[in-house]
Amino acid sequence: MCGGGHHPWLVYSLTSLILATTTAAQAQTWLSDRKRAEGAGIRVGDLEIHPGLGAEFGYISNVYNAEPGAELAAPVLRIAPHVFLSTLSEQRMEEGRTENASKPGMLQFKGGLSATIQHYFEDLAPGTELGTDLNLQLTIAPKRPVSFSLLESFNRTDRPFSDPANAPGAVGVQASPDTDWAHYTELAGARLTTQTNGGLLQGSLGYRFNYTWYVSPAFESNDNLTHTVDLTGAWEFLPKTALFYEAAYSHQDYTENDNALSGTALRLVDNDQLSARLGFNGAISARISATLAAGYAAGFFKGNDFEGVILNAEGRWTPTEASEWGLGYERAYQSAYEGNYVLRNQIYTRLRFFFGGSFVLASKLGVEFLDFGPDPSQELRRRSDIRYSADVSGEYRFISWLALTGQLSALIDDTDFIAFAYDSDGNKATDMDGNEIQDPAKFTTFEAWIGLRAFY
Repeated sequence: MCGGGHHPWLVYSLTSLILATTTAAQAQTWLSDRKRAEGAGIRVGDLEIHPGLGAEFGYISNVYNAEPGAELAAPVLRIAPHVFLSTLSEQRMEEGRTENASKPGMLQFKGGLSATIQHYFEDLAPGTELGTDLNLQLTIAPKRPVSFSLLESFNRTDRPFSDPANAPGAVGVQASPDTDWAHYTELAGARLTTQTNGGLLQGSLGYRFNYTWYVSPAFESNDNLTHTVDLTGAWEFLPKTALFYEAAYSHQDYTENDNALSGTALRLVDNDQLSARLGFNGAISARISATLAAGYAAGFFKGNDFEGVILNAEGRWTPTEASEWGLGYERAYQSAYEGNYVLRNQIYTRLRFFFGGSFVLASKLGVEFLDFGPDPSQELRRRSDIRYSADVSGEYRFISWLALTGQLSALIDDTDFIAFAYDSDGNKATDMDGNEIQDPAKFTTFEAWIGLRAFY
């Protein structure tokens, strides 16, 4: 895909990255599961420290999520250090607990810092990428009638999601490694929670803001700031079983809308969104539990609006304390970088299994049906995708702090949608023969990884 000028087609690969949440292809599965990543830990006073380091060698079949015939494959080395910090876990507190110390302390803290350094052994790939993730959460007076929480999260992602260096749809033409895909996300929030002494009734009011911005001018029109206010409530009418209510309002502001130099012809608009749902979550029997919720959502995008039913349903079976199988369905609306919003119907199954004290298996399979809003930059055409995702990861622990890790993942986006490309004047781009340049949105990406990780 070509550089400079207006690039509305960039959004189609970008959306593929943002929505690819049903696969762990963007990060190590063990790193995203804190319980799995942590070991025994080092106690320092009333704090626990959990350091770790992973090294993996892998293969990515489609570095830029390009259309069939234009894929670039590459072997990859991935290094991931991390350190997690928290106040004492419940297990450590139980070890030294007395009858006069039955409640947690007045302050509860959990934080973590991780990095992913990824190097491609292919000249036309991006070279070396750096991703970072910082998470901090502080709760004042946890499990008291009134508690207050602060949340901070900062993330840097540098993985390619498109190829803006060459003309779209130019089969066989590979990408430039000089493109900058880096973008940052800053999320901060606060929550006030009230509950009865036994926790049977609980309610909370929260606020958070989320700012996402891109380094390259080619993507800066996607920079956005979202403010969200939410209200939740729960009634635990049986042990481990509760009715819950959730309502949220958000305002999203695309901060580069007034920038005439913004490097894209995309028409993303500021918007307001509302949602509310009522549901059930808890145990049906000793080994079976479920979540069922239904509600309504509406979004206001200056005439390009949505409204409809939202649903969540998941059943879970826990054959052992360390294993769980789940099957679920979700119907939800969310913001998108094309058509401004997308309706997402997802069916998935997931498995977590830990046996023998040494082998861990985690997997998730899913299929999504995506329907985007009409896109003004694409002559109000609507795009529909069927997206298949799979992720299977496992590890064998030689000893308590050293493990062999492996991961296989796939993301297949099946769609007939072909995006128009535009030149620097905002007109449809054409090739030397005068034919319109178009960008097929479908792609298939496979990944395979194997490595070692040390953790404590």
